[in-house]
Amino acid sequence: MFRIAPEMKQMFSFRDIPEEELYDSMKLKKHGVSVYKYVEAAVDGWGTPEIAEKLQNLGARHLPKDVKLEHFDVVGEAILTSLSDVFGDAFDDKTRELWTRVYTVIVHAMIKDNAFVNIKKWLISQILINHE
Repeated sequence: MFRIAPEMKQMFSFRDIPEEELYDSMKLKKHGVSVYKYVEAAVDGWGTPEIAEKLQNLGARHLPKDVKLEHFDVVGEAILTSLSDVFGDAFDDKTRELWTRVYTVIVHAMIKDNAFVNIKKWLISQILINHE
């Protein structure tokens, strides 16, 4: 993810870890495992109220961190790249398209009920900028 968008590192608790140590740090590994556990839980429990609530709560936790839609795109690309690295030739175009759809649905579940909050924050920021 940070190879795709290095500026995103500033959004995380491990932002001060030097680049040469980052990929061996427990903080980054813990976060990565957490992301994959959410993806796994979403796939395994898709369509259940429990997973819908879990994803909505996850989305709500990202709001105070100023996460934007384009950040989700970067994370998605990083996940797809990781899956491709792990599965090699088995991760063909059709599989990539399927996982892209899965990730898109997960993100939609995370943000759909939180979209109003994002719009409200954006409107407030625009009002503040225009009144300076």
